[in-house]
Amino acid sequence: MSNGFSALNIDLAIALQWGQFQARFFGQVAHELRSPLSTIMGLQQLILTDLCESPAEERAFIAESYAASQKLLGLLDLAIAVSKLDYGQSSKQAEWFDLETLLRELESLLKVKAQNNNLRLIIAHPVGATLDIFGDRHHLHQFFLTLIDTTLQRAPQGTIHLSYGSQQNKITFQLTSTQTTDFWRETHVPNLTLGDRPSLEEVQQLAQALEFSPALKWQLCKKLLASYGGTLTRHYQDQTMQVMGQFPQPHR
Repeated sequence: MSNGFSALNIDLAIALQWGQFQARFFGQVAHELRSPLSTIMGLQQLILTDLCESPAEERAFIAESYAASQKLLGLLDLAIAVSKLDYGQSSKQAEWFDLETLLRELESLLKVKAQNNNLRLIIAHPVGATLDIFGDRHHLHQFFLTLIDTTLQRAPQGTIHLSYGSQQNKITFQLTSTQTTDFWRETHVPNLTLGDRPSLEEVQQLAQALEFSPALKWQLCKKLLASYGGTLTRHYQDQTMQVMGQFPQPHR
């Protein structure tokens, strides 16, 4: 009987911790979404108050407002993904998929962005091994996209290297990059304040800067991987950031 109570107490403790995380996370989400929402409203106000100098500029501002709205929708999708990760509840979207195929898709998607930032993105795929995963493919795609893309945004130079494989019935991976600081600790978001008469270039740069803070993204990545029963850690030393993770490898 005591073992039953002990297990119940552990489940209750984990559920309480999860509830506390959800409360903190969504409090931070609400705080960080105020800035991009205010930016979009500011863009629309420029248009409504006839501050554009020509119909062409007005259309350009409308296009940037739409792009900013899409970025905001993407941030909301990230938050919704976490909101659906209920403790002790398996995903309703679970399916079998190949990890290599997923990462090759991301490699193709992000390689051009890396080149535009004068960086190299290398994903070392294991030879002769098929890593079948059972779970929500969208969640794991979102996890690796957020992890790699945020690193691309923050790496000053050099190569971003991701390696992965199977070890002792677990999928393991390591992401290495050159960094000047542990940027995952940063809780601030860019200043998105619009001036009285911003240029189109300033508006474009501002729309591209709509992001969650790295610290919030790190928490999101940890919880996405936790939905697979995995863990995520990082180690920063000598201007090198190493992000390590693992999760159980299911068997068909």
